[in-house]
Amino acid sequence: MNTLLRNALMGPGHVSYDAARILWVVGTVAFIIGAMTFQGIAVAKGQPFSMIEFGTGFGGGLATILALGGAGISLKDRGVARASATMAPPAEG
Repeated sequence: MNTLLRNALMGPGHVSYDAARILWVVGTVAFIIGAMTFQGIAVAKGQPFSMIEFGTGFGGGLATILALGGAGISLKDRGVARASATMAPPAEG
């Protein structure tokens, strides 16, 4: 599991951690914790709480965070790969 998480958070070439991937994970975890917190507060006050309404009211909720985060990271990684492919090889000397 540790290797899977490390590989998921590293950028192309697995040289360093990628800030976009880390923020994607943080945003997803924050959404989930926020949903549970709001549900707990509503239940403690005796108010009804619908997880479906909370998720859809957030513009698609977690699905939006995952889809747009994945799309952004994919576009960035493709740009990095394209730039790496067009770089001149180092001069021998």
